[in-house]
Amino acid sequence: LGLKGPALRKFVLLAGSRYDPITDELKMSESRELSSLLNKKRLADTLNALIAEANKKDDSFADVLLDFKYCDYKPKAKFPLEWLPKADQK
Repeated sequence: LGLKGPALRKFVLLAGSRYDPITDELKMSESRELSSLLNKKRLADTLNALIAEANKKDDSFADVLLDFKYCDYKPKAKFPLEWLPKADQK
């Protein structure tokens, strides 16, 4: 997207729950129009508007905290290799 530093932070803030911090992906969908081509056009317009707003220098929203409570990140437990049976123990 070509965003760096404060512009990227502002973009993530504007994207809200559409941004997944675990996978670093932005998920958006559109289904208002009858044609998938028009829906893709609306998505492209929305993405361009988000990028344009993130690049504006008027307010960086530095005082607003990024909140990822909507993201259900649960770390997977590591399975100790010592618990695996030995190959010679059959």
